Amino acid sequence: LIGTKIDDTGAQQRRQIGRAMLCNDIVYPDIQCRLLQVFNEAAKFHKTVEIILIAGISGGTGSGSIIDTTYMIHDIFKSLGMTYRISGFIYTPEVQFLIPTIANSAETKHNLRLNGYAALKEIDYQGEDISFIVPSKTLAEIMKIMDDEEGTVSISVGKRHIIFEIGNYY
Repeated sequence: LIGTKIDDTGAQQRRQIGRAMLCNDIVYPDIQCRLLQVFNEAAKFHKTVEIILIAGISGGTGSGSIIDTTYMIHDIFKSLGMTYRISGFIYTPEVQFLIPTIANSAETKHNLRLNGYAALKEIDYQGEDISFIVPSKTLAEIMKIMDDEEGTVSISVGKRHIIFEIGNYY
């Protein structure tokens, strides 16, 4: 992947490829330079720069690059000595389950869930307060798993993930 540019095919559900696509010798410095320009421009108008990161974490590109992207942002601001705040809107795999080719493939849905779970485990909020939004589709999937039965749903929020435990499902 050295010297390869990101194209419109993405990483095809392979997180390691997504990470390598971002961190290769052509793409990473280019993105870093562009972000540096944008952040410097934003700092002219705002004391604290607000960053909103939007990513899907079911495929390979988003789930593989979200962590390194946040580290890149942290490194840029640290080197500039600027005040910033990062917020994220992360789309979980269930968002894609209405797409017919995905809805009809148990293997694809399983792979997407694995990518999402792995990405959530890696998310590090750098010791700051954490807040998140659980998409309604995720909650709808939880309701499907519960199958109209009364029971306990355990929600665990860690530094790097949120886990819903329903019976034997995580």
